[in-house]
Amino acid sequence: ILKISEDFYLREAKAVYTKAIELGSREVLPYLGMGNIALHYRDLAEAEKWFGQAKQLQPEHPAVLLAWGRLVLARNEPEKAQEFLEQSRSKGEDSSTLYGALGDVYFKLKAWDKAAENYKQALQNRRRNIDWRRSMGIALAQQGRKKEAELKFREVLAFTPDDVEGWRELRKLGVRY
Repeated sequence: ILKISEDFYLREAKAVYTKAIELGSREVLPYLGMGNIALHYRDLAEAEKWFGQAKQLQPEHPAVLLAWGRLVLARNEPEKAQEFLEQSRSKGEDSSTLYGALGDVYFKLKAWDKAAENYKQALQNRRRNIDWRRSMGIALAQQGRKKEAELKFREVLAFTPDDVEGWRELRKLGVRY
């Protein structure tokens, strides 16, 4: 059910979650779904409200920890986000969303090897995520792995030929098109 809040069916997802909450659901999923929708729209206060309700129900649930990690990352607190996300992973979370968020955390912390490793894991199931692919390329370039970085930027451009950032990153590598 969380998947529909990630796949641009936001209005429909919100209706499903709202109905579940109105019916008195004691499960975390509808609250996490509403929080994910708020996070999608960068309404961090609203996301915190919904994630807080989920946390009251099951504070140690891996998806709740993942949600809090993503929220504090959106607030630009990567060290705190890392704690939540690593706890989520240790409790069994194994989603592309988790690995993408960890990639973003390590990217912000300039831990390039860990960023690239987590983006690679995230892209296993979400192959078309251009942002993660581009960020992986940047992380690889920062490690001096230019050929691998070039490949990632070319993959970005294969999906989206007019991606300005992809072209810019290739130029930074000194690659001729």
